[in-house]
Order: sequence, then C-alpha cells, then structure tokens
Amino acid sequence: MEWNPAGHWESRSLTHLNDRLLSEMGHSWWYPPSSGRGYSEAASRIVTSPQAAAHHFDRAHPSSPWVWKDPRNCVTLPFWRQALDRPLAGILVFRNPIDVSTSLLLRNSLPERFGIALWTRYMRLVLEHAGGLPLLVTRYDDLVQNPLLWSDTAQKFLADLGVAVRPGRQDEIEQFVDPRHRHSHHGHSDTSAFSPGVKAVFEALEPLVGAHRSFVGPLLPAEDPAVARELESRWPGHPPVWNAPPWAVGNTETGL
Repeated sequence: MEWNPAGHWESRSLTHLNDRLLSEMGHSWWYPPSSGRGYSEAASRIVTSPQAAAHHFDRAHPSSPWVWKDPRNCVTLPFWRQALDRPLAGILVFRNPIDVSTSLLLRNSLPERFGIALWTRYMRLVLEHAGGLPLLVTRYDDLVQNPLLWSDTAQKFLADLGVAVRPGRQDEIEQFVDPRHRHSHHGHSDTSAFSPGVKAVFEALEPLVGAHRSFVGPLLPAEDPAVARELESRWPGHPPVWNAPPWAVGNTETGL
C-alpha cells in the first residue's frame, strides 16, 4: 500500500461492511456518532442483521484464532459484540492525537483540528464500548520503540486468555516493525494546547496501559462541544480526499 509499504492488514470485505453499517447509522468513518444517547439513536437505524453480518465475518475468517484490525471497530463494536456471539478480546493501541491528525492531513487533507476531534470521538467511543471485554491497552510509541517487548506482552495477554499463539521470531518482528515508516512523532508536552475536553480523553488513556481481564472504562467529562462543531463542519458535503504520499509520486509501480 502507498501509505504503508508493509500493508495495513485490514480485511477489505469487512471494511466495506463496517462502512455500510456506518452509512445505515447515518454516519461514516470520518463522521462517527457521539457516545451515549446519540450513539443509541444512530445504532437503532442499522438494518443489516447481526446474523447476516456474522455469516459475512465467518467467510472472511473461516478458522480461528483470528485477528481483525479496523479502526472503524471503535465505532461499530457494540454491533459486533452482538453479532459475534463468542468470546472476544481486544488490543487497543492508542497514539498521540497530533500524530493521528498529521497523518490525516497528509493522506486526506483533513485539517489538524478536525483530525484531533475525530481522534477524540473515536477514543471516547471505544472506551465506552469496550466495557467488560478482556482488553490490552498499549501505546503506539511502545510498539515502535520496542516491538519485541510489545510482542511478548501481547502474546502473554492472549495466552492468559487461552488463545493459541506462537512466539514471534525476533528477525520477523524487527523486520516488520520499521521505525522509518513513521512520519510524525509528538510527545506529551506537545498536547499542552489541547482543550480541556480533548486533554481529559488523552490523559485518561495513560493510566489504563496494561492488561484488563474485564475492562472498566474511565469516567470522562461531557464531550467538548468543539468536537461536534468540527466534525459537523464537513458533513456531508465535504468528504476527505485521498492523497498519494510524497514518496510515491512518480512511482511507476503504483501507477501514480
């Protein structure tokens, strides 16, 4: 993939299904519903049955154990917890919202304020919807800086839940997690300009780092009204664009 030479490792068919669920809710990946009552009202509009979705999922993942990665699951998780009537566990990898917004700016021409608002809503939704799940909360920074330790931590978390996992080979892990593919890196001090509502979500994540047998989400203040205003500023008439990364321009192999 242009933006990730190692691939995104996301099921295309399930990504399309998640997009359909979001569309039925009257939303999209770049305009997720708010948490609480707003979410319940949006979810009530879903017409795809859990049984049909589970059948579609089983076609994509015919054997187990399986791993499904899709950021949209932060938004659609309640539907899938109902549809996939089986034991589930999650790994939440959170990243500095400035890094997320920088990626969205480069890839989709979404302004930084929009990207931070989108990150805030995604995090609020997943922290609310993951309650009761076995959940490993980790930092993106830890994954990139020490992939071997991160892999060992994830392996132990899954093994303790009875998931059959094999130890990763050191050379495979170090080859796959390439820090050169990271194009933005901001620290905690860079978040000083965040609004109190955004900062509350970011600071609530740090104490959650680690393995949870039955996740209990943090108590968060009401969403900052600026988040809704920012997300609604582009809905529905100004969807994101798709930009080629600077390093792919002129690359004949990608056809750009």
